[in-house]
Amino acid sequence: MKRNKRRQIVQVAVIVIAIFGTSALLIFPKPVNAFKEQLMQKFTNLGGNISVVLSNNSNHQSHPRGIMEKEVTAFQTDIPFKILIPKHIPEGFEFKSITKSSNNENALVILSFISTDAEFLFTQSKVSDNFSYSININENQGQSEQVQIGRHVGNMITFKDGSCSLTWLTDDNVLCEISGNVTSEQTREIADSI
Repeated sequence: MKRNKRRQIVQVAVIVIAIFGTSALLIFPKPVNAFKEQLMQKFTNLGGNISVVLSNNSNHQSHPRGIMEKEVTAFQTDIPFKILIPKHIPEGFEFKSITKSSNNENALVILSFISTDAEFLFTQSKVSDNFSYSININENQGQSEQVQIGRHVGNMITFKDGSCSLTWLTDDNVLCEISGNVTSEQTREIADSI
């Protein structure tokens, strides 16, 4: 009976310490790591059927959007316009890189995104006030349509292979294009989130 009572007290203590350890880990991650090691040693010494696992996720990578924002911020100093960032990225895709085309006097910025079997690019370039563009496509290759992106009108090309290209001009004369292995719906969602 004493042994059962002692075991119940130890089990309750373990649960209380586990709850304390988990919440403390969130508030004080570094001191708790040292405490965690000591705690695990004590429980190991108590004997066989008590098992407490505390984990520290401090080594996990930053949120992918945070990585993208950090890289864009570092890149922004050399770019003569505000680099736009999509808030929505289709499921399965992640930010890969940001680059600047060296042979473009207007600073062409390229954000690339990848998934296991696809890629799309979001390009941006400052253009002059009297810039104009037109898109011509052979109907055997795909179809073109005008779409509304916030206050702007864009040109969407949906190719026969399922890929898309959406181009529009912002109020600040930045020519934007989303192109690659994404559907027209995904392309619209990306553009609407910018």
